[in-house]
Amino acid sequence: MIVVDMRLTHNGNAAVCDEVKRKKYYIKSRKSKENKMLKRLFRAMIIARQASAAMQALQYISDRQLEDVGYTRDTFVEQIKANVLAELDAAHAKKTQAAPVNPNLVGAV
Repeated sequence: MIVVDMRLTHNGNAAVCDEVKRKKYYIKSRKSKENKMLKRLFRAMIIARQASAAMQALQYISDRQLEDVGYTRDTFVEQIKANVLAELDAAHAKKTQAAPVNPNLVGAV
């Protein structure tokens, strides 16, 4: 965290203020990029683990059981991955579309 001496901001030294603002913006944008990278990594790990679990489960499931749930041996892992991707995309869409609402203001408009 960058602490700005208020004397620097009010003594006419605009260059110092601009440098502080640039540093804050750089740190904020860097954290944003890091968060995006970590989210993509986490998503890839979830998908890979689900695919691995589906392949392991495939060893213990008969063709008849797969047919009962609507899968084949060829499509089981890919359909599980598609389901997980759809769930992750739906969760992300829900999170990005949800706008915070102040409960005190509900019905005020």
